[in-house]
Amino acid sequence: MTAGRSALAVAWALHGVEQYTAGVLDPRLREQFVAWAHSPDNNRAPG
Repeated sequence: MTAGRSALAVAWALHGVEQYTAGVLDPRLREQFVAWAHSPDNNRAPG
Protein backbone atom coordinates (compact mmCIF):
# COMPACT_ATOMS: atom_id res chain seq x y z
CA MET A 1 0.00 0.00 0.00
CA THR A 2 1.36 3.36 -0.87
CA ALA A 3 1.94 5.87 1.89
CA GLY A 4 -0.79 8.14 0.52
CA ARG A 5 -3.40 5.39 0.35
CA SER A 6 -2.56 4.04 3.79
CA ALA A 7 -2.93 7.55 5.22
CA LEU A 8 -6.34 7.84 3.56
CA ALA A 9 -7.41 4.46 4.94
CA VAL A 10 -6.48 5.57 8.44
CA ALA A 11 -8.20 8.93 7.97
CA TRP A 12 -11.44 7.28 6.82
CA ALA A 13 -11.29 4.83 9.70
CA LEU A 14 -10.94 7.71 12.17
CA HIS A 15 -13.67 9.80 10.55
CA GLY A 16 -16.73 10.06 12.75
CA VAL A 17 -15.32 7.96 15.60
CA GLU A 18 -16.22 9.12 19.08
CA GLN A 19 -13.86 6.76 20.92
CA TYR A 20 -10.30 6.04 19.80
CA THR A 21 -9.99 2.52 21.15
CA ALA A 22 -8.69 -0.66 19.57
CA GLY A 23 -12.13 -2.22 19.73
CA VAL A 24 -13.62 0.63 17.72
CA LEU A 25 -10.76 1.30 15.32
CA ASP A 26 -9.64 -2.25 14.50
CA PRO A 27 -12.73 -3.27 12.49
CA ARG A 28 -12.86 0.11 10.75
CA LEU A 29 -9.18 -0.05 9.76
CA ARG A 30 -9.56 -3.64 8.60
CA GLU A 31 -12.56 -2.67 6.46
CA GLN A 32 -10.61 0.14 4.77
CA PHE A 33 -7.48 -1.92 4.10
CA VAL A 34 -9.46 -4.90 2.75
CA ALA A 35 -11.46 -2.57 0.50
CA TRP A 36 -8.18 -1.22 -0.88
CA ALA A 37 -6.82 -4.75 -1.38
CA HIS A 38 -9.81 -5.61 -3.59
CA SER A 39 -9.95 -2.25 -5.34
CA PRO A 40 -9.13 -1.90 -9.04
CA ASP A 41 -7.00 1.07 -7.96
CA ASN A 42 -4.65 -1.42 -6.32
CA ASN A 43 -2.62 -2.26 -9.40
CA ARG A 44 0.77 -2.62 -7.76
CA ALA A 45 2.39 -5.96 -8.44
CA PRO A 46 4.22 -7.60 -5.52
CA GLY A 47 7.99 -7.27 -5.56
